[in-house]
Amino acid sequence: MSARYYFHLVDSDNFIRDDYGALAIDLADAHRAAAEIIEEFKLEQAHRYDQWHDWKLVVTDDTAQFALILPLAD
Repeated sequence: MSARYYFHLVDSDNFIRDDYGALAIDLADAHRAAAEIIEEFKLEQAHRYDQWHDWKLVVTDDTAQFALILPLAD
């Protein structure tokens, strides 16, 4: 059964909330989706690295429990 996961962008001063989320089969599937989101973001925002290098993608499940925290920068 699928669960809905939310992918929020966070740094020390900002929280950009994902109100829509995406369905994933399990946490591993959500992790793959998060990695794809990060790679797409990095491609689109490479010219602004200094503005987002300390941001993280925080993944929560549909109960708002933290599932994953992934840095945007390598």
